[in-house]
Formats: sequence, structure tokens, C-alpha cells
Amino acid sequence: MGEGNCRRNLFIKSIFVTIFNIVGFSLILANYLNADKEKRDWSWRETGAVLAFSQTGFWFPFENLPSAKRRWWVIHKPLQVAIYALSTVPIDDPCACDRVAPNLLTEKALWKWQMMKPYFRTNTASSFVISSSRAAALNDYQGYLIFSRKTCKQTVLNMFRGDDPEYAFSFEIMDMRDPKTDHPMPNYRAFNATYYQDYPKDQKDHRSITMGFNVHKTQPDITGNLKKDAYILQLNYPNGLPDTVTWNDIYDCVNFAIPVTIPMGPNQVAEFDIAPTCDYTTCVGQSIPVGF
Repeated sequence: MGEGNCRRNLFIKSIFVTIFNIVGFSLILANYLNADKEKRDWSWRETGAVLAFSQTGFWFPFENLPSAKRRWWVIHKPLQVAIYALSTVPIDDPCACDRVAPNLLTEKALWKWQMMKPYFRTNTASSFVISSSRAAALNDYQGYLIFSRKTCKQTVLNMFRGDDPEYAFSFEIMDMRDPKTDHPMPNYRAFNATYYQDYPKDQKDHRSITMGFNVHKTQPDITGNLKKDAYILQLNYPNGLPDTVTWNDIYDCVNFAIPVTIPMGPNQVAEFDIAPTCDYTTCVGQSIPVGF
């Protein structure tokens, strides 16, 4: 009778533990789903919590059935402990935003020092020569451009988001090079996507688009200017500009862009424990406030 009462008490307690686990799991899930889609970051922390709950939450009462054999519990308890331990161990992530945030070098908007000029344009593309003083003499760095809603029309930001098939928008970063050269100069490589930082309607001026690219110079710049680094930003829209966007709108938006540089030399990589292969577009877009 003593052992039976003990097992019954364990079974009742396990039901209460399961209820508390359901509440905790629901809060974790609600917290994740309530975050903005652009800011959701599913990591091993969430994965570990789900796995741990799936082991100790749903099945806990069955492990403590009064009729269950003790061997069932002995076999599965080590697995539960291991999963729970995994869920609480932080995962080393070289692409984490908190690592790169102290290494962000910002500049004044391009128009301030006349760091932008049109290069060429067609019905389906526009190119601009852009210069950065922060990137002067750097052979390895990442560059970003932040376009603020305060100086860009919302329709231009929507176009730059690149997630609407109607716009079919993309961007490229290219070298300043001698037109007669035909050898490859893969000094600049644009990241695949832009990042849209959204805000409520009453704070719409703070909305922004961030574009980024990686720089690893294998050929010298033809400009020879050690005070700034120049490159070409090409904006592609193969379906043409939307009816609500003009080339002047794009010009104004690019002209007021804010450049951001992340040095990626060996010393910076070692000091900040960052990785040149990481795409920090989201980190930059979230870290640099604009529209003030």
C-alpha cells in the first residue's frame, strides 16, 4: 500500500508539472509570435526549450503512471536531462548583432560631402558612384547604406524591399575600373537581400531600408584616392519603375543615404570575434537610428 500511494502521489504531482509546463511553453511561443517578423530569431534556445518540453511536458504523467515500470523512468530520464541542459547552453554565433555593434562606423549622409553622383541610367536600371571616407585604404570591410523614410518616399522603400514580384528589384555593387579591362575584379559582392526596419504609422520617419556588401580587394582601385573608397551601386528593376516612383525619387533617396562601414581586417576580426562571411544587414538596420 505504501508503494502504491507513493506512485499515485507522483502521478498527481506530474499532472501539475505538466500543466505548469504547458503554461511556460505557451508563454515562450506567444513571446516569439508577438515579435515583428523581421525581428524574430529562432535559435537553439527556443529549439532546446521545445525539445525539453516535448520530453518532460507531454509525457511526464505517463512516466509516473502507478502501473508503470521503474525501468521506463530510468531509461528516459538521462535523455530528458541532456535535452534540458542543451536548451540552457548558449550557442556561439559569430554573426550575433551584439558582437558587431561596437564596430559600426557611420558617416554623414552622402549629400553632405557630395559622396554620390549618377553614373548612368536606363529604363530598367540606375547606377551611382558612391564614395566612403571611413573605408579609405581598407582592403577588407563590409559596407552598408541606410535609406531613411524621412528622405525617401514609402513607395521607394517598398520597391527596395525586394520581396514583391511586381517590382522584381535587386541591387549590385561593382568596382570602379578601367573600361578597357576585361579581367575579373571580384572586389565587391552584394548581399542577397535588403532589410526593412518598420515602425508604426506615427513614427514612419524612422522606417528604413538597409543594403549591404562585402569587400575583399584582390585588385587595386584605379582611382588611387587614399582618402575615400569609391564603388558603383547599381539598382535593377527589370519591369521598369512603378507608376508611383520616378528616377528623381530614387536619386533623392540615394543622395540622403547614410553609409556604415565595418572593418574586417585580421585585427578587427580577432578583437570583436566577428566573421567576414556573415551578413550583418539586419544588425546594421536595427542598430543605426534614422529619421530624426
